[in-house]
Amino acid sequence: MSVNNDIIITASAGTGKTYRLVNHYLMAFDESFRKRERLDVHNVLCITFTKKAAREMKERIVSEIDSRFLTSQDRRWQELRGRMPFSWISTIHSFCERLLRESALHLSLDPGFEVVTGMDYYTKLTNLVRSYFEEHIDELGDLLKYTGIDNAMSLLRASLTRHRYEVLSSDPLKLSRVCSNSQNKSLLAQKAHEVYKEHSKRLFQLFRSEFTQANELDFDELLLMTRDLLKDHPDVQERYSERFRYILVDEFQDTDTLQTEIINLLHVPSKNYRLFVGDPKQSIYAFRGADVSVFNKTQEEFYKSGLLTETLDTNYRSRSELVEFQNALFSLIMPKGVSNEYFRTSYLDRVKAHKEKTTDPSKHVKLLLSDNTDDSDNVAAFVSQLLGKTMVFSNQKGREAAREVQPQDIAILLRKFTRVSSYENSLNALGIPFFTSGSRGFFERSEVNGILSWLEFLADPLDDSAFIRLSMSPAFRLSLDQLFSLKRGYDHFIQAIFDDRYQGPELLKTMLMEHRELKHVTRPGVLVEKFIAESNYMSRLAVLPDADRMTANTLKLVDMIKELERRKSGLRDLLASFRSTEDFSEEPEAALEAESSNSIKIMTVHQSKGLEFPIVIVGDCFWQSKALQTPFVTFDNNSFAIVPREKKEEPLPQEIEEMKLLENEKQYEEEKRTLYVALTRARDLLAISLNGLPTDGKPWSKMLKNTLYDPEDMTISQSVSDYIEIITPNARKLTPGLSAHESITRIDTSLVDPIADPSLGKYISPTRLMAEHPEYFELEEFFEFERNTLKAKRDTTAHGNLAHKILEELGRQRKGLSAVTLDEIVESYSVPDAFEDTIDEADRQSVFSKLLALSQHPLIMEIMNSERVFSEISVQRRLEDFILQGVIDKLYSIDSTWRIIDFKYANRNLAKEKMHSFQLEFYVYLLKDTLDVERATVIYLKSGETMEVHLSDAREFERLLKELIYRRGGVLDET
Repeated sequence: MSVNNDIIITASAGTGKTYRLVNHYLMAFDESFRKRERLDVHNVLCITFTKKAAREMKERIVSEIDSRFLTSQDRRWQELRGRMPFSWISTIHSFCERLLRESALHLSLDPGFEVVTGMDYYTKLTNLVRSYFEEHIDELGDLLKYTGIDNAMSLLRASLTRHRYEVLSSDPLKLSRVCSNSQNKSLLAQKAHEVYKEHSKRLFQLFRSEFTQANELDFDELLLMTRDLLKDHPDVQERYSERFRYILVDEFQDTDTLQTEIINLLHVPSKNYRLFVGDPKQSIYAFRGADVSVFNKTQEEFYKSGLLTETLDTNYRSRSELVEFQNALFSLIMPKGVSNEYFRTSYLDRVKAHKEKTTDPSKHVKLLLSDNTDDSDNVAAFVSQLLGKTMVFSNQKGREAAREVQPQDIAILLRKFTRVSSYENSLNALGIPFFTSGSRGFFERSEVNGILSWLEFLADPLDDSAFIRLSMSPAFRLSLDQLFSLKRGYDHFIQAIFDDRYQGPELLKTMLMEHRELKHVTRPGVLVEKFIAESNYMSRLAVLPDADRMTANTLKLVDMIKELERRKSGLRDLLASFRSTEDFSEEPEAALEAESSNSIKIMTVHQSKGLEFPIVIVGDCFWQSKALQTPFVTFDNNSFAIVPREKKEEPLPQEIEEMKLLENEKQYEEEKRTLYVALTRARDLLAISLNGLPTDGKPWSKMLKNTLYDPEDMTISQSVSDYIEIITPNARKLTPGLSAHESITRIDTSLVDPIADPSLGKYISPTRLMAEHPEYFELEEFFEFERNTLKAKRDTTAHGNLAHKILEELGRQRKGLSAVTLDEIVESYSVPDAFEDTIDEADRQSVFSKLLALSQHPLIMEIMNSERVFSEISVQRRLEDFILQGVIDKLYSIDSTWRIIDFKYANRNLAKEKMHSFQLEFYVYLLKDTLDVERATVIYLKSGETMEVHLSDAREFERLLKELIYRRGGVLDET
């Protein structure tokens, strides 16, 4: 078959798709060499689904080029080999990035743009959506009524993340029976859809403007800008369509409409040629935007246009018994559907097996039945029976060899990782080594959550949920009974900790006393290392069953925090970044063993796609699906519908109800394909674990009913009974000789364990001294945690934090213009995510109004017109063996003299004046040898009153400091 044709190839699992694609790439050069036509690597574009696939594709092509040169000694192959580093073999996103950098000037784009992803990107995007939402909330009324406030903002964010192209390119669903009655549900739905469309467009324009101005593009923008470049600039489209004589697309079933639009813009009939290779039965990435209907529609267009279609129908991967089982099962699960239902997949062509039937008489499909929903013990028991057993294995050429089963022969595949820890624990209990690939539970792991909870508790001591997670973490391991006893009689745990009757871990109280001061002047990474050292965290992990993994995850978190803190100003910002990425994060756990180690591989079905293993166990087949989280947006035929949360008394408009049912059908079809991928990874042996009660609410259970098993008595269906054996495994703990041929090395953390810095324990702040000596400052109790005032105090703390955050901006200068006024700062201020749980709209307005009332205050004007301003500046001074430290709200100069301002979100209170005076004297003392501070002033933000403080006798103040430090147990030289 000539390469100078448009071709679409359907390649079932294991039928040599990659071989066919590599061969087509080389055939293009074969043909050009034969015809003496000029063809270079930049004339062949090859699009793959992942970077790993692109790398492997390039390696296979290079290997084949080497073979052809050695066979033919044709120097043209050698020259081609030297050009391969410049070839266009990449993912669609890498291709678009390369193309945009080449043609950036056509879009007024800086070719040095950065492709952004990760935590910083998601934080910035979330903040952008929140700011837009708050600014335009009055215009979103119909959408808010239809979906609710929180859901409306989530939907707007989804219009930038999951559905950008779809929302921009489709129209609101047209509803019938829309009348003028304001109570009409259809009318509200129609208006809500129109509002959503309009504001999604405006939000996208704002997003593009801000990110482009910062010279940043995300993955979706790479695609959209490439489409726009090719569509709106005919000269650019013509140049690239002439450059790429051949366009090869791998995994075509996992593309979407936008990607296909880009590919088709590069194609000009008779000028260049397309090759699409894929398998609609393996389209399982709808959650990432993949659309199987693209493949099915394209295939139909090829049929109708008389273009070439090809089917690869010989399986080179699996034993013939497994191939026959797949044919029998999936011809029932995937019957031929309605012709225009392109989201469905049909198992039309039976696949032939390349390997002959084995001489091994045993059946190669095993069925494990569990009464319990948790089948992990049953799966682990089956694994233990397999390991060390002699079994006949076959290679891709069909040759057989008997040998012992090793851990690396086996993969456990799961549709969801909800209970992956159960499988890990069951394997651990039997001494079986395993490698878990890309678990999504990193931030949910107790060792990770414990450290993050410590930071959250430091940031907000009244966060009881953070305290509970911290207390039950490996650092302290308190039980629920202990927590209940600790909190009895108190509204919050923090009250119990500072009560004289406190019965909890003394270490926790000691660390909290010290760290709550350090958090103001110490980076989060240092705080975490100090927490790990002082709590003996690593030692506590070492005695736990999963010590290696927990240690590795802890070290990984420390690295993540240190990396993030370089770009974040403090603890609250860092925690806000972690929170903002929860919905997006796919952060894997730290890897203990290399993926190539001699261990059982545990992975999701999606991670297994494109892989194969001698033995595959598909666990948790009766997993429970969750109903689609409403509200959600669904798309069909260039229309979109928002499906809201249903109310019994208010049925959905008919058109929306139909769209909802259609979306459910699409999801069910997708799960048929995930099952197909799962059951086609095995070369020699397949085990299927049916766990718990089968119901139609469990997708795989529903589709396996009457195709694999009879639901009445759980017997094997007649259509597949020739291939399956039901087994009941008995667990056995492995001896070292059976577990693996290579030892599993425990992580040595001695060189990376944080070293406790004793100097950190000698940091002294004014707040710390006031807390430890309330009697000196004539305070009855520094913390004042009386129950009747607790909520007010928490509100005041949150309000004060917000006011301080806003006032940080005071004194900022416009470029070449006057200072930014307090009015302008307040009116343009967007409340950060860190305040989400403690500040509502009424709180925000309360703080804003009090600050606006101070806009003409003489000291505010003085700061605004000062020569130099430092905000929230940390200053330190050594006092013999101790470090005195403080954070000054404002340090500024007027006529070359320096002044200090401290903001108090309160009215002036005579009972606290001595404390406030001491605090400012402390600051002046810290700076006495560095700057000549003329004046230090407290501004009470609620009333506008001020208190001026002067340090009249520095030596006397130093004597007082030594006395207070001495009282707390310090030892100072009194000379």
